[in-house]
Amino acid sequence: MGELYLESRLDFLRNTQNEDGGWGYFPGKQSWLEPTTYAMLALHRTPGSEARLDRSWKLVRSWQTADGSSRPAGPVEGGTWVTAHAVTLASVRGVYDDQVRRSVDWMLSVVGAEHNLLMRTASFLHLLKSKLDVSHEGWPWREGNAAWIEPTVHTLVALKKVAGQYRSAELNRRVLDGEELVLEPFNRLIEAGHLMAYKYEGFWRAMDTLRDRQVLEEMVERGETPWRVPPHVPGRVAS
Repeated sequence: MGELYLESRLDFLRNTQNEDGGWGYFPGKQSWLEPTTYAMLALHRTPGSEARLDRSWKLVRSWQTADGSSRPAGPVEGGTWVTAHAVTLASVRGVYDDQVRRSVDWMLSVVGAEHNLLMRTASFLHLLKSKLDVSHEGWPWREGNAAWIEPTVHTLVALKKVAGQYRSAELNRRVLDGEELVLEPFNRLIEAGHLMAYKYEGFWRAMDTLRDRQVLEEMVERGETPWRVPPHVPGRVAS
């Protein structure tokens, strides 16, 4: 049943591909690089998808700008964080040419706006009113903006995938700094006792799709509701 469900989702992706080779955030809408990346990764090496993926890859490559960054969509001017997606796709497809190298070089040149000399000096002199950590470079959504976790994580994934092909001290340094930026806040929360884990052993099931909802509704109709808590149990609330 699991394989049948997966194949139906893959067929949905194949059937909702736009004429230009990309995918939109919703079926029938304009192609964007982010959903196109996720669809391509899902369809990678699936039977009968080769021609579709070649068309998608051609579209993705056409969105690269002169500086090596990638536009998030055809009509959008200037490259953004989605350049990381283009590099990840290149790695998955085994492409490591000059076009990909320009994208890598662009990513290595981008840092969060808060990591400038003025902000770092103010932080060193304790002149900043907030506890903003400006010691890490990170990556922003768009060049010139502050660094955020999500674009930083996507860029780290891309750089680590191509690290074996584009060996450089700068690439290794940025990866280490980025990993520290992503992980250090969690380490501080753990040390302060504000981040803990709880091993849940009760019932769990996702409800992300229509089929998930149907399965849960069928369980309710059969009287199978393991997620419900009896109201008479002290200290617990019935759902």
